[in-house]
Amino acid sequence: MSSDPYELSRELEARASEAERRGEVGTALELWREYAELKGKKGSYFLASYGRYRESRLLEGEGRLEEAARGYEEAAELAARGGGDLGLFHFLMLESARCWSLSGRPQEEGRAYELLAGRAEGAGEFFRAAEAWERAAEAGTVGYERAGRAWLRCAEAHRERGDLGDALWGLRRARRCFERAGRRDLLEEVEERERRWSR
Repeated sequence: MSSDPYELSRELEARASEAERRGEVGTALELWREYAELKGKKGSYFLASYGRYRESRLLEGEGRLEEAARGYEEAAELAARGGGDLGLFHFLMLESARCWSLSGRPQEEGRAYELLAGRAEGAGEFFRAAEAWERAAEAGTVGYERAGRAWLRCAEAHRERGDLGDALWGLRRARRCFERAGRRDLLEEVEERERRWSR
């Protein structure tokens, strides 16, 4: 094996892929983990994320869902650390939440959605945030009022951009969440906005 980190990472990647092709999952897992660690130490966070993603896919295939869920989340954090766009973080956190769900861990599933929602809000991606808050509510980690407020913010953002159809759709999502939360006062607020915006 090479002592040059770049060459070593290329060797690890090639050996991991070959081990996967031969069905040597244990070896492939070790090699992808080593690849991700090496790339992370060198500050190549996107490629470290890729290594953790490949490792997590294999873990999932082996039925090791909780390990896979943690791996997808680590891959998401590495991608974010590398300055990647929200889309990659979003994808990897959805994979994490899905594995938590399949493993029967709704609290962890909801926590994954909460992390996604917080990151999306911080980036001004209000649709992604609202959808993630609603999924967290479905998992039982936050209340539907939180999701409803996120849909209101999403609706406001659409209205500010002149997308009235999407704004009214966002209000309908907010209404649904507030109904589930039993918040009549907030339902009245939604109805008032619907009247004003429909004029």
